[in-house]
Amino acid sequence: MALPGFGSATQYIEVPLRADDALDMTSDEFSAYLESLDPELLKVKPGKFPILFKMRKTLPYHLYLKLENMKMDMVKKKEGDTITNEMVPKMAWIAEEVRFSLVDIINPPNAAEDERVEFKRDSDGICSPEIMSELIARGAYMDLWSARQASDKKSVKVQKKK
Repeated sequence: MALPGFGSATQYIEVPLRADDALDMTSDEFSAYLESLDPELLKVKPGKFPILFKMRKTLPYHLYLKLENMKMDMVKKKEGDTITNEMVPKMAWIAEEVRFSLVDIINPPNAAEDERVEFKRDSDGICSPEIMSELIARGAYMDLWSARQASDKKSVKVQKKK
């Protein structure tokens, strides 16, 4: 039995950041690119190359489980004399999904040494907190997360036989 898209060769996406000087796009144009990940929508200034962030389309199982466990939290609430436990969503998992997904940073071939962005790993082998801090400070992690979500929507879904 063959499963469409299962173990396909294109297990990664490469995405620039909205703020990259090499891009010649409005915010709306970049948002349209993120929704479709159509490389033809990406407008680059002549002679320039954007920095690309290489991300996994599919997380390894152990990282997927870790991420799923981050999405909700149990909170104690006190109303009068009654104490209840309530499940509440947490939003920090979005940044962690980006951290778990990032595998490399591809610099332009003509980038000067002081313009290159070095990809660093933490002791757990995942993208370093320093890289994530920079992405969060620039608000760029949400673009990377959106791109990853779009890549998931584009993947081939298994259809039931009728």
